[in-house]
Amino acid sequence: MARRSRPNRFEKELEALRPALAHPDSPASHAILRTALNRSGSFVAAKAAAAIREHLPGGFEEDLKAAFERFMKDSVKTDPGCKAKLAALEALDYLESLDPAPFLTALRYFQKEPGWGSEVDTAWGLRARGALGLARQGHVDFLLLMADLLVDPEAPVREAAADAIAHRGNPAGAGLLQLKLRVGDPQPLVILACMSGLISLVPDWGVATVTAHLQAESEELCEVAALALGQSRREEALDELLSTLSIEVSPRRRSMLLRALGLHRSDRALEAVLQVVATGSRADAMLAVESLAARSLESGLMERVREAAARNAKVDLTEALRGVFTERG
Repeated sequence: MARRSRPNRFEKELEALRPALAHPDSPASHAILRTALNRSGSFVAAKAAAAIREHLPGGFEEDLKAAFERFMKDSVKTDPGCKAKLAALEALDYLESLDPAPFLTALRYFQKEPGWGSEVDTAWGLRARGALGLARQGHVDFLLLMADLLVDPEAPVREAAADAIAHRGNPAGAGLLQLKLRVGDPQPLVILACMSGLISLVPDWGVATVTAHLQAESEELCEVAALALGQSRREEALDELLSTLSIEVSPRRRSMLLRALGLHRSDRALEAVLQVVATGSRADAMLAVESLAARSLESGLMERVREAAARNAKVDLTEALRGVFTERG
């Protein structure tokens, strides 16, 4: 009979952590979590930090900061993928730590690791979380720091910088978003974050600026602008979407505008979409039904859409309705 191998260090650390993951709020579990943060490898330490973030209100800030610093040393070897550092930083953010030091460190940190053909930076999540943490804290140099992150090599970091500027809520940050929008970015999600931030921080200017992009030569830019207006849920943004839809003839661009209306979630936007369902062409009516997918679980919506579809004598919308409301019958 083959002899069972002894558990290695990782298995021992994970097994020791299990009671704390099952019942994290007991004093014994607190001690286990601290041990994991201070001594265990990156995988187990990351699990401990995640448990603290999800279940415990406080008392672990110093341990989390110590774990973050521990895995900054010889980091490619001790914390490949930055999992432990990111979990610790996320926990500090969720626990509303007011110490800017770990977030500032994260903001400037790159970790190059071997990849297919070239090195890969695995620390972009740290820089993104650093931006959000400093926005929450209202760091005195926040906007200066975000200016650097808006040109970060990694798109998720640029997007996080724009989101952080909007989250901070200071209209002074709108200038950075406007500049980034004018310069452009190859990733649509970065542009969307800039547009959404502009609308949030300076609504009149933002809506006017984003609306102008509905006429852009680039259909991708037009689509992003429509999404930003729809997601804003502002009445003046809805006015612009409806006005543009009334004169737009391109089927592709009409579909973008209808999807944006579906995202607006106001009663007036819903009425406009239902009107297209009831009276629109086959293409428009089907797109109008599909645009409501994000609202499909709203009480009474399925019945209202079916009633509107029944009034449209030009097209059978049965399949479109089934696709959107399949889970509710």
